[in-house]
Amino acid sequence: HVCARRAARRPLEVDRNAACEQRRELRLAENLLRHGQQIVARETLDAQLFGFDAVGSNALEVYISRLRKRLAGSGLAIRTLRGLGYRLEIERS
Repeated sequence: HVCARRAARRPLEVDRNAACEQRRELRLAENLLRHGQQIVARETLDAQLFGFDAVGSNALEVYISRLRKRLAGSGLAIRTLRGLGYRLEIERS
């Protein structure tokens, strides 16, 4: 991924890092929206966000947490289905 390669070659730049993080959050949201209310496997999201299966990494959980905060009050929620993956759901009031 371009952001990861740039980060590896250059000292950490806060603005560039923030832009990469926002792009990943956007790609995560797009991916979940594209699948509707279907379950999306963790491995699928890892591959699409980071270009590899990040076994043992909590990077995906970090982005899921950030996206959950952004979605708060929107009527949408990300549900974790242990051992299966994640699903975007419409919140019920």
